[in-house]
Amino acid sequence: MGTDPSYERRGAASRLVKWGIERCEQEGVPAYLEGTLNAAAFYEKMGFRALDRISLRYELDSEENRDWVYQETVFRYDPA
Repeated sequence: MGTDPSYERRGAASRLVKWGIERCEQEGVPAYLEGTLNAAAFYEKMGFRALDRISLRYELDSEENRDWVYQETVFRYDPA
C-alpha cells in the first residue's frame, strides 16, 4: 500500500495505521508489516519496532544498474 505523491503528508497513512493499532489493542494481537527504509521513522513514531530487514536482489537489463537491491524493514506492533 502506498500514498499517491500528490496526497502525501495529509494524514491518510497515519489514520489508517492508527485504525490498525486500535484493532490490535481491542483484539489483543500484534501487527506485522513491511515498510520501505524511508518509512521506518514513521512506523517507529507510530509505536512499531523494527525486527529485521528484507533484501531482494534484482538483475536488471540496464547496464548501469545491473544488480539492484530493494530493501524493506519488518516491523511489529505489540498491544499494551
